[in-house]
Amino acid sequence: MSPVRVCWSGRTCESAQPRGQMMAVAPRIRRKPPHSRDRHTAVRLGLLPSLREVWQHPVFRVGVTPLTADVGRLWDAMVMSLRSAFAWFVGAALVAAACSSGTTALTAKSTDDAWRTTALVDTRSGETFTIDDLKGKLVVIEPMAIWCSNCRIQQGEAAVALDRLGDPDIVYVSVDVDPNERAGDLAAYADGSGFDWGFVVASKEVARSLATTFGDQILSPPSTPLILIGPDGEVVDQHFGIRSADDLVELFSQYLS
Repeated sequence: MSPVRVCWSGRTCESAQPRGQMMAVAPRIRRKPPHSRDRHTAVRLGLLPSLREVWQHPVFRVGVTPLTADVGRLWDAMVMSLRSAFAWFVGAALVAAACSSGTTALTAKSTDDAWRTTALVDTRSGETFTIDDLKGKLVVIEPMAIWCSNCRIQQGEAAVALDRLGDPDIVYVSVDVDPNERAGDLAAYADGSGFDWGFVVASKEVARSLATTFGDQILSPPSTPLILIGPDGEVVDQHFGIRSADDLVELFSQYLS
């Protein structure tokens, strides 16, 4: 029997295998797993819808779009609420801090003078004195700590300024406000750095009195606080931040007779 070729269109063509042989081949063709190209071909021929067409179908659009919009509006509302709450909290904290610091400073100046009257010990010489004992001189109080690099820079500028002025009526006192530092370590720091003025360790009472009078920032060495007390015993200047030797010379000269 001559082979007969059968086309997929159903027509009988030449050179096809006998019917019995075709039946043996056909099951193997049907069992082949579908290839992804078959689906793409079906989509191109319009036999299957594409994923975009499925998603854009009204059945999906009606249910998803409002939900997405609601979630977006809810998210925007949450963000605005958080921003408002944060702004309110920051504003309230600033107002409270301003009111608190202003009130304590006014009341403390007339009631808490422990930083003036408490005995201080110079760790370098062993001499005991109080700030009130220094009336008649320009007293410069520098709250500091051994570990504070900003303090070391400010002290270097102060050393240059004091050398320029050479006035015995200026008394520079570095007050260590770190409760963890000891007198021996402070003396070694001063001598090792070549600073020849008084270095004292503030007791808890003195530190608390300074904070009550000048604010809590006075106990922050990196802010490089400086307090000037005139010859009459009154505070004439208080500032934060490193000042150059030229600025210190100009500042000290204003209060020297």
